Amino acid sequence: MEITWIDERKEEDLNYIKAHFQNPKYLKELKFNPERITPSNELNTIISRNKWIILATPSPFLDETFEGKK
Repeated sequence: MEITWIDERKEEDLNYIKAHFQNPKYLKELKFNPERITPSNELNTIISRNKWIILATPSPFLDETFEGKK
């Protein structure tokens, strides 16, 4: 199974996650396995390439996350 981690925040945050295999803002002590988790900010591409999508977005941010997405 492959997991794509969607992060639509600042590009420098995504680059940090890709380089250090951890989120600089949340769960800082947790490192992820780059062979199993792929960080991305391309939500439409991820949706089009996958049969199953599991969301882990805090409910106050759902509208903002999916604004303008099809």
